[in-house]
Amino acid sequence: MELIQHSESIWTYEFQQKIAFLPGIYFPTRSTIIRLKSQDLAIISPGPFDIETADRIRNLGSVKHLIAPNKFHHLYLHHAAKTFPNAKVYGPRGLSSKNKSLLNILSPLETTHQNISEELEWYSILGNSYLDEWVVIHRCTKTLIVTDLLFNMGKQNSLLTTCLLKAVGCYCRIGQSKIWRMTTRDKVAYKKSLLHLTEKEWTSVIMAHGEITKDAEAARQCMQKLAQ
Repeated sequence: MELIQHSESIWTYEFQQKIAFLPGIYFPTRSTIIRLKSQDLAIISPGPFDIETADRIRNLGSVKHLIAPNKFHHLYLHHAAKTFPNAKVYGPRGLSSKNKSLLNILSPLETTHQNISEELEWYSILGNSYLDEWVVIHRCTKTLIVTDLLFNMGKQNSLLTTCLLKAVGCYCRIGQSKIWRMTTRDKVAYKKSLLHLTEKEWTSVIMAHGEITKDAEAARQCMQKLAQ
């Protein structure tokens, strides 16, 4: 897999993720690698990688933090932990009951996110325990990294995937899946989280699904609309 460099301290790599409960549906998915000033690496939403990709990652620095930012992006976390045994593993509280392979290695983001690095500013998107997403701002580059909070997915090779994106309202625009809104129980807390995030300083957005955008204003307007 190719590592794509976005700045002196951020790389990503991409893969196709099969949606288990929807046959024939694949989502382009992105993992994000951040090199901290200490030269330690944090990998957000680690995906599958071969030996060559793991070696390329090691050439960037020492992998010390592996992070599942919500309760869906954890499928390759245990494999990543075995590949990088010196790394600490983080995820939302309760994720280990969903993924038993993480039972003895997971540190809850709720209580340990501040221990990762002061260069990373973490925010919990409240009100939806189904996803339980955390987003992060890389202060040095003013980059916001989201997972399923926002999509930016354009034309797809798969007709089925295109149809699904149109159905959930996320086709060819910065948007949020209707599934998120359907599973949000505390809408007041959720909207407050979004508004709080829009007030922070970030100038670009790396999304797990779709094109990376430097149109921060479009992303902000999308969040503000969702918070109405």
